[in-house]
Amino acid sequence: MVAVESQFRGEPLQGPLRLKCSFLMPRPKRLYRKKDAEGEVWSSSRPDLDNLIKAVKDALNGIVWHDDSQVASLTVEKHYHSKTGGPGAVVEIECLND
Repeated sequence: MVAVESQFRGEPLQGPLRLKCSFLMPRPKRLYRKKDAEGEVWSSSRPDLDNLIKAVKDALNGIVWHDDSQVASLTVEKHYHSKTGGPGAVVEIECLND
């Protein structure tokens, strides 16, 4: 919540919105071998992608938008972070009426 409040100021957005989320999951030790890719690697482990996006949508209610039903377009990905990176999430929101 602190990250959202520091990046978003003003009244909650109105109308239909596009939400893009990229989740960077902790990289397992087995993916740090020399032969493994340096960058992000697709993740198919838990937690489920729908649970991750639900948490983000619920957390943004009343701050970024009035209700998560305003999300009319959704793109979500889940990766293990790069060898030099760390876990986190990248969230992009776009007003569709602009």
